[in-house]
Amino acid sequence: MTTIVELKGIKKSVSMGNRKLHVLNGIDLEIKQGELVSIIGPSGSGKSALIRILGGLEFPTEGSMVIAETQCENLSRKQMEEWRLHNVGAVSKDDQLISSLTALQNVILPLLFSDKSDGTDSTKRGEECLEFIGFSSLADKYPQDLNDEERRAVCIARALVNDPVILVGDEPEGNLSSHSSEKIFSILQKINETGKTVIFTTHNTHFAIKSNRIFALLDGKITRK
Repeated sequence: MTTIVELKGIKKSVSMGNRKLHVLNGIDLEIKQGELVSIIGPSGSGKSALIRILGGLEFPTEGSMVIAETQCENLSRKQMEEWRLHNVGAVSKDDQLISSLTALQNVILPLLFSDKSDGTDSTKRGEECLEFIGFSSLADKYPQDLNDEERRAVCIARALVNDPVILVGDEPEGNLSSHSSEKIFSILQKINETGKTVIFTTHNTHFAIKSNRIFALLDGKITRK
């Protein structure tokens, strides 16, 4: 299989007053196209920082990162935003939907900023994404009228609308009931079965063991692959 992610010596530090906090301390990893990969570890282990770097949401302080055939650490912030728009779909446990827009309008919002919408019926594409994940009935509803599971599903549909190469999730099944978590994870599995690479952080070992590979983090280092 083709290598879709290759990180070498990735470090991430953040300033905390007069001192620096070393969040990631030399991460090396390789992920193949089409893999379902989980990242586990206790709070403060660096999971969120790593998934944000994998999703192009943050730059590393040091190290090399090749993702979807792009040497990402050398990109400008504007170039990274453009790259991310075309290559990455992101989901988190914080459902960031715009309350004044319907579910469908939220889903197709990324298309307004992408050239992938050229010659494409954005509404149709959004409807296809909602239908694919099994939530087409939500199209005309507003976020405040949806339950937690439904809002998370809409976020996943939005992450898919630009047909990304990689889907990253920071605890995408988090803050939900066990039943809803199972449904959201089953959607991630369904997406992965189409050949997309799916990478997610989780505290739930029940979901982690269902992935192709597990990366365990502790104190900003990978302790198990």
